[in-house]
Amino acid sequence: MTTPGGVDNAALDAVATWSKEGSAGWMNEQLVLGALLRRPERVAGIGHWLAAGQFGHPPHRGVYDTITGLHAVGELRPVTDETTTARENLDAPNTQAVVENLRLVRSALEAGRFTDVPYDGYHGLVREIYDVGETASADLYTLCGHRVLQAAASVRIAQWGVRMAWAAAAEPTASGDPGLLDATLAAMTGDLNDLDVRLRQSVATDGVVGRIPATAPATPPPLRPTPAPQPVLVQRAELHLIEAVLNDPPGQHAELLDRFQPDAFVWSTKHANTWRAIQAVARNGEPISPATVAWESELQAADPRNGDHRDGLDGFELVRLNAPRTADTVKRAADTVKRSALHHYGEQIQQDVIGAVADRRAGVQTAMGVAQDAGTALQKKFDRLTGPARGTAQRSTVDRRLSGEPATTAQTPHSPAR
Repeated sequence: MTTPGGVDNAALDAVATWSKEGSAGWMNEQLVLGALLRRPERVAGIGHWLAAGQFGHPPHRGVYDTITGLHAVGELRPVTDETTTARENLDAPNTQAVVENLRLVRSALEAGRFTDVPYDGYHGLVREIYDVGETASADLYTLCGHRVLQAAASVRIAQWGVRMAWAAAAEPTASGDPGLLDATLAAMTGDLNDLDVRLRQSVATDGVVGRIPATAPATPPPLRPTPAPQPVLVQRAELHLIEAVLNDPPGQHAELLDRFQPDAFVWSTKHANTWRAIQAVARNGEPISPATVAWESELQAADPRNGDHRDGLDGFELVRLNAPRTADTVKRAADTVKRSALHHYGEQIQQDVIGAVADRRAGVQTAMGVAQDAGTALQKKFDRLTGPARGTAQRSTVDRRLSGEPATTAQTPHSPAR
């Protein structure tokens, strides 16, 4: 499946099946189209928030574009009988209007007047859709239209999860240029805001909120993802950073302790835990040495609050890291660890966003919030790795997860029932 801007990713395949033939999403799309075929004037009630691109089944997009296009130019005739849409129960003028509308829709589809979606079976599809629409009351087709929009929004959110992962690993992001990542996140924010407006329009009942025009989102930038560094290079680079700080009495590499957090060391949890111990030694104002780091590492490993997998490099391993590293070696190691970390952050974010989308009971608004949260977390991670932080916003659930911390928030206890 392809993301906005042309990114293919197999992780989206499961989401894409929501509108396959025979699925609930496909049935919702058919019912909406059937309702519009039977009463073209209904376009005015949903056309401002439901677009053809939000139909997952391509032939359905073609039919919707054609119905709305013919309605916009005034060629479809209204069906004025409010008591029924069943053609056998309509009077002669309304029956003639239905027959003429079906002919116009078929003819326009075959000529491609309003759609460029190719499909050989439009003639039979129009009849099939018309039959489905017989049961489409106003409440039902509006509800189904809302669900078509929800499914489309879910797919878009999942696509943005993939795009963020690709933007984190692409050039020039991996070289420290924020332009591509900023443009990707700005386009995502615009697109999600547009979807949010449309979703609110689709359930509005006062005629005010439902008429807010949705803004056109920015076009996402093209992406050229880069492969993650080879594992052996990541392993060596992480050890070089640890070694540089261990053998740095003047403190010339102290900036590394702020720039790199333990979650940036992705090759080995031992490396991450050792870096965490080094940071703790520095915060305590103690000299950074194999002895002090080993002591702190053992303290952290023994603390039950830290959970499992808190072992760092042992004393023998730390002592063997005894070669001072040149500035060029440290820079190359830092670049490799940075690239590896950005790949890791992107993969985690993709998993979180697609996971939120897959939890359909949680709702599309929840998934939208996770995507926005993930974008903020990714930008903060990038800023820390490559330059001055741009903000001090409260750390999000996704941000805490990426840092290896529990992704839970404190809950206010309920007062006992009286």
